[in-house]
Amino acid sequence: MGNHQNTEGVNAFERQRKDPEHVRYVVDEILKVCGDEKSRAYYTRLARLPDHLIFRALSEIRQDPAIRNRGAVFTTKVKSRQWLGNRL
Repeated sequence: MGNHQNTEGVNAFERQRKDPEHVRYVVDEILKVCGDEKSRAYYTRLARLPDHLIFRALSEIRQDPAIRNRGAVFTTKVKSRQWLGNRL
């Protein structure tokens, strides 16, 4: 029984990652923080990553007003966390 519930959660997560409405929402949130409209297509690809990676990086960027190139910092943060196997 426990495995069945876990599978449903994974399937729901997969559906959410691929849902066009959810992807648009995530991209809009990234653009609010990073403000780099030219990177919309790239952010759309990143928006398919787990939400916790994306929103943690956005939160950290919001908290640091000294960051000048928010898009580059965001991309680096998300990619490094994905590379580390989401352990952070």
